[in-house]
Amino acid sequence: MISFSEDDGCSFDSAVKILGASDTQAGIAAEFKYIASKYGVEGEDWAFVFQRLHHEFDKHFDEIQIALSNKKVITTFFDISDFFGKYRF
Repeated sequence: MISFSEDDGCSFDSAVKILGASDTQAGIAAEFKYIASKYGVEGEDWAFVFQRLHHEFDKHFDEIQIALSNKKVITTFFDISDFFGKYRF
């Protein structure tokens, strides 16, 4: 079962930790599920802008930026160290 930390995701230091993802595909899907839970329906309430991978502090992070329907841009950092590099075959 995938779970999320209580962090706010505003920076590397407060990145939302995704725990329990079986592989990278499940972890990335969890990132977008988290965003939808906070901001609503993709394509209606927000639009994807970009996703960028970072390696900092011996950890792996995804930075995801979205634009809300009111044009406000939101950036969320996820600590993906728990599932980074895990692939299903």
